[in-house]
Amino acid sequence: MLAEVAELAADARAHAEREGLAVAGAALAVPGLVTAHGVVRLAPNLGWRDVDVPTGLAALDGLPVTVDNEANLAALGELHAGPAGPASFLYVSGEIGIGAGIVLHGALFRGARGWSGELGHVAVRPDGPACSCGARGCLEQYAGQEAILRAAAAGGIDDLRARATAGDPGCSPRLPRPARRSAWRSPAWSTCSTSRRSCSAASTRRSPRGSAQPWWPRSTAGC
Repeated sequence: MLAEVAELAADARAHAEREGLAVAGAALAVPGLVTAHGVVRLAPNLGWRDVDVPTGLAALDGLPVTVDNEANLAALGELHAGPAGPASFLYVSGEIGIGAGIVLHGALFRGARGWSGELGHVAVRPDGPACSCGARGCLEQYAGQEAILRAAAAGGIDDLRARATAGDPGCSPRLPRPARRSAWRSPAWSTCSTSRRSCSAASTRRSPRGSAQPWWPRSTAGC
């Protein structure tokens, strides 16, 4: 997969140069844990562990390459997009996985280990189903895209959207009550509780910038 990304990026760079455009840099958004040096420690949904992304993108030699968590980069995009909004907010993304980017006072907040915002892998039910990260009962197993599709017995996002539009009550699954109770009580939600703004992005839910309601009240800065 990384080789395909490198080839695509090289093609895009070459096309830009043919158009007389100067490429200032490249960025790769990864749904996983990324170190300050661009090494992907773990990306369960990609099957990546300790992948040295900058080395894999050697075809972009001479071009600055930034590798970071996809929710972090999305949060930064939200921060710098116009019109200017609050300097502190929580950005939540949700498709196959669930992630969050935390912005405090105009800067990305990474937490003690640099991996804050991993909402999808907070264990809301210790006895829940096994997760691809190696833990059990992660939020992703209840509220991730695949989990929602399974709970609704939907054939895909288009099927789920069509049924929801038609008013089918079976396409609106919710977290089991014990999981909701565990999530609300978890100390992992204790950071950023004073944020005045939250926004979300999901394959099944699109909202104007800054208008979305938060999926969860607090974030996982202790990850």
